[in-house]
Amino acid sequence: MEVKAYIAALFACILPFTALAQEAISPLFGFHTELVEANTATPISVNVTRTRDGIHSQTIAQTFGPYNESGLQEGSAEDREADIVWVKEGGRWLQFYFNNGWKAVGYRNADMSGYAIPHDRGFFIESRADNDWLIAFGGYVRQDPMVYYVTQGFNILNRGFPIPIPLRRSGIERSHGFGPNDIVWLYDEGGDYNRYYFDGVWKKIGSSGDYGEVVIPSTLVIQTMGKGGRVVLSPPQGLQKSKTLPKKTLVPPPPMPQVGMAFTQNEREWGTTELFQISWNAWGPKVLYRTEVYEDSWFQISAKSGHPQQTLFDEAIMVTAAGRIRLRWGIARVRAEWAEKSN
Repeated sequence: MEVKAYIAALFACILPFTALAQEAISPLFGFHTELVEANTATPISVNVTRTRDGIHSQTIAQTFGPYNESGLQEGSAEDREADIVWVKEGGRWLQFYFNNGWKAVGYRNADMSGYAIPHDRGFFIESRADNDWLIAFGGYVRQDPMVYYVTQGFNILNRGFPIPIPLRRSGIERSHGFGPNDIVWLYDEGGDYNRYYFDGVWKKIGSSGDYGEVVIPSTLVIQTMGKGGRVVLSPPQGLQKSKTLPKKTLVPPPPMPQVGMAFTQNEREWGTTELFQISWNAWGPKVLYRTEVYEDSWFQISAKSGHPQQTLFDEAIMVTAAGRIRLRWGIARVRAEWAEKSN
């Protein structure tokens, strides 16, 4: 399985740390991969952010790379050579493609690289490829709830978080802007759109039973039957910001490490391993760095120290050298603490 990845403005991403007693905890960061299906239009969203403020706002070039580093198929749109990125803006659809620069259908040779994808919205990639492929996005992970303002009709929204979220944990049904007749459309990787509504529990149109465990994929579509309004989608509890203040201590935390993110490849004789890698420079052997990852809770995957300015690494395998998809998403943080707290 081929992975086409681009981390916009994150190759030298600096993650300032937050002090907590005798330790410092990084902002959350991570990645997610989305399957782009061959010869069809797949709903896709970017569910990480470029900046710590958690705002999902980026241009076409920032999303896919100024020179198409994400690897969308290039060429003429009229001759049906290029992949098309469909973005809904108000009541119209814009069609972006790469052909010696980012262009859009109907805009001739105008440079469209600076076009900003509407805030907190999803889009479609119409692939001309004969095989399915993965696109990967990396960056900061939002910790606050997603807040959308939906209007009557179809609202194409990003999930906002790289982790899949079950409908019953989303909180959508409690939103003032989500009415009893509104429908949530969710796309599955089999190519089908399934429709869900809330009536005491989450139900599926055409079926009986409780569908609250169905997870929201990269993109969701809310079909608003009424006037709409404010809709809120909550992050998993483990990602939410703590509401308690840290305890004060006379011992200052360790110096703040600078953590960078990148998608990398490990070339082997039998194939290429696709990786999401983080790195930072050690302050010295007196500081212990713990990398933690999140699933249903946080758990540690490594603990290490290093000599001054020694580069430390951790990585996640997205696709193995044999082409097997191993991880579709990942969320992590790094803790820095004194190796000997008494000192």
